[in-house]
Amino acid sequence: MTVRNALAKVIIVADKDINISDRREILFAAGSRWKLYPASHIVENSPGLFTDPSQVKVARTSKIVIDATRQLPGEGGKPVFPETNRALHEKGAPQVFKEIEVLYGKPLSNWKRI
Repeated sequence: MTVRNALAKVIIVADKDINISDRREILFAAGSRWKLYPASHIVENSPGLFTDPSQVKVARTSKIVIDATRQLPGEGGKPVFPETNRALHEKGAPQVFKEIEVLYGKPLSNWKRI
């Protein structure tokens, strides 16, 4: 496998139901659908940015490809993919989302990347 994009070190593959422009959805897919093994692949000696301080050899780095798709039965997955934690909470304890908003809504909405 060759990954030619010098900028990307982590490549995440997701199902069509995941909006790849939304970081929350990508993190959701990685957290709920990705199994480290066998759904990861390390690519060694790939093009990298010359400014990357983690590199030993200039402009060469390693990358990881993460398969964050639902695993099909032929890939070792279940015949029916289980519902997500959020879907189960929405059915069994829908009030929890309102409680979280009351308790943590302001800090979460004011969160900034540093």
